Amino acid sequence: MNYTSLSRTKCYDYIQRLEDGEDILAATSKRGRKKKLSAQKISGLTKYVNNNPEKVSTRKLAGKYGVSKTTMHGTLVDEGFEFKTVKTRQEMEEIEDWKRKRMKFCEELYENDRNKLHNILFIDETGIKIQDAYPSKVWSKRGQHIEEITSEKIKLHIWGGISAAGTFSLEIFEDNFNQDKYIDILKDRIDEFRELCGSDVIILQDQHNSHFTDKIRKWADEQDVRFIKLPSRSSDLNPIENIWD
Repeated sequence: MNYTSLSRTKCYDYIQRLEDGEDILAATSKRGRKKKLSAQKISGLTKYVNNNPEKVSTRKLAGKYGVSKTTMHGTLVDEGFEFKTVKTRQEMEEIEDWKRKRMKFCEELYENDRNKLHNILFIDETGIKIQDAYPSKVWSKRGQHIEEITSEKIKLHIWGGISAAGTFSLEIFEDNFNQDKYIDILKDRIDEFRELCGSDVIILQDQHNSHFTDKIRKWADEQDVRFIKLPSRSSDLNPIENIWD
């Protein structure tokens, strides 16, 4: 039986706040402007959070310093803290290794190909779902039925590229993107590549499975085309990504 006018959720919230050490009577009796922390308390707060990140929660800190969760959250953000997912030492080492590989790639590209930037084609492919152009929810009167504008599910693939010397024609298709489709695209555009870059054609692309098959490499060798492979999870190093975005 509920002997109060409070909901069960609110009661559980008060119990949790009590267990976290918060004075709920003091917190609920105050009105008006929210209490803020003094500079001295903020200094102690930042030191505590830096030294005990695994023991920190917004609720516990709010109870400890006698302010609301909202005030505590805002104070932490103002002091430059972020609420992040904890990473293991192995994950951190993997991230640092990934950063080193990205840096090495950029240094080698600058060292070896900085004089050939006009010869580099930055290519990529993306996909769009046509049905996503229409809203799935709309405002309507209660009981009013709104028919879907289109129920047809169509996904289109777009392949394209840019270079310092210009662009070349897009390829828009519904088929899956695989090595056979890719080699057809390359064959159809090799003349465009050479018109832009001359005889020294360099293609920079990500690590998609269809980009570096034996069939693709054989065609590239026959056409005297060189590929540059981006590091893993580094599509942001390809400037054409800004066009898709």
